[in-house]
Amino acid sequence: ADYVGAQALLTELQAFLPDSLAVRDLADRLTGRENDEIKRLSDRFDDFLKRGLLIDRQGSPNIGTILGDIRRIDGQNRLLHDPRLPGVFAEQTNKALQAGNTVLAQALVVAALSFDSKDASLADLRDQVQRAINSQQLLARRKTLEAALATLAGPQASFADVEAKRAELEELRGTAPESPVLAGIQNLAQRGVGEQVARLEGANQHAQALDLIAQYADLLPATFVDQQRQKLMSARGAYQAE
Repeated sequence: ADYVGAQALLTELQAFLPDSLAVRDLADRLTGRENDEIKRLSDRFDDFLKRGLLIDRQGSPNIGTILGDIRRIDGQNRLLHDPRLPGVFAEQTNKALQAGNTVLAQALVVAALSFDSKDASLADLRDQVQRAINSQQLLARRKTLEAALATLAGPQASFADVEAKRAELEELRGTAPESPVLAGIQNLAQRGVGEQVARLEGANQHAQALDLIAQYADLLPATFVDQQRQKLMSARGAYQAE
């Protein structure tokens, strides 16, 4: 029913026929219809609140659509600012977070803050949702990087392939230093660097060997880097002393 349109027409009739009993009767009937509709909507509001159906992403109709209908009839209705709403929004947002559904969690917390933008607990919840979204994005990026680098951890990989993937390796090391894919590539890098350092050391090219260690230090175990540096420094000192 178009209660807004009906009220507008009634207002015009009241302006033209202020003393008309028929118009008064129409006003009473419209008020009665509006009250009945508000009661029906209020009952549905309570039902949806108990079920946690708050926004369109959860299904329609819902609390949002019910409040829209109420607002069109009575813009000052108490349900538009029902004190139970923030708590139910928080509960449903937490459930969405626990289920890993950050899209729903974000939609819920945005809707919740549109009802009460000053609620501190909802603001904290918004920050939690954002952190969860960031974590999911990092995890997705990690999986992408690991897939791109998986060949370097395989048996056919060579040390020469490492340099071409250096940017991805740096990013993966920054976001997931514990990645097993990264560990496999570090083993490849350690073997490759060790072999090249041995050749350079055998040719008494200690400076070049130290430069090579420095070039790949961020991809190598710290203990390996320290051991190689100490060994090369000792070998260079002995060579220069001859």
